[in-house]
Amino acid sequence: MAALLCTLHYPLFTGGEAAPAQGIPVAVPTIETVAGTGTGPYRASDDGAAATSAQINNPHGVALDGAGNVYIADTSNHRIRKVDASTGNISTVAGTGTAGYGGDGTAATSAQLQYPYGAAVDGAGNLYIADTTNHRIRKVTFFLPPPPSPAAPEPPPAVSSQSLALSFMPAQGGETAEQTITLYAEDGAADFRAIPSARWIEAAPRSGRLAAGEEAAITVTVNPAGLREGRHNGWLYIRSGGRVSASVRIVLEVPPPTGPAVTESSGVFNAARMSAYGERGLFGPQLLPLA
Repeated sequence: MAALLCTLHYPLFTGGEAAPAQGIPVAVPTIETVAGTGTGPYRASDDGAAATSAQINNPHGVALDGAGNVYIADTSNHRIRKVDASTGNISTVAGTGTAGYGGDGTAATSAQLQYPYGAAVDGAGNLYIADTTNHRIRKVTFFLPPPPSPAAPEPPPAVSSQSLALSFMPAQGGETAEQTITLYAEDGAADFRAIPSARWIEAAPRSGRLAAGEEAAITVTVNPAGLREGRHNGWLYIRSGGRVSASVRIVLEVPPPTGPAVTESSGVFNAARMSAYGERGLFGPQLLPLA
């Protein structure tokens, strides 16, 4: 049995013969078709087309969701059809068109229904189907795709270093030594700060601003005074664009200390001084062999 899905409208009239003497508005209903042609068998070409051009067969139930979409229990076509509120087009949301039971856990359009007589939609947009001849209530859950992740913001321009490491091997005596690193701003103007990780590292200048494409020299100085001999590791961090944009490793080799030079006053005993110790000498009394 073919069918048409219709709606009623109630325009209001005042005055004239349609209104009572008191002038109270009277509702006069009008009707229109929102789905169906009056011919029943299902046609695959109908899906995606205007609902008023589609064939539905013996519909027994209708439901609306929060967006105004209409769900139709297309009973004798063994399907649930949907009329999109924004376009007026019809589609199949459940059922294959072949009467039977099956398809739980799969796509609703791959599941079999058997003379569904009713439909309902809950507040979350889930669709419930009275799968009448299968003696079941079926549920269709519509999974909305997650919103796209916002694009990561582009990092602000930052200053980089052409040097990754500096090595210092100062001569004996504790004097300072210095080398130079070059900073550059490649992507745009940026401020920078030079932050040493140890007290024996110094940098000058400690801060500044570079225009795009500009370079600047940073003088790095190390002072081994008070440090034990051996290797000392440190870092010079360049902070720019809200982050550490460059790290320069600083290696300092401190040589061992040198002892004082040996002189007469520090340990050379000549014969004159030796005699001052008398017969006992420097090492105490000597035992001489008997003749």
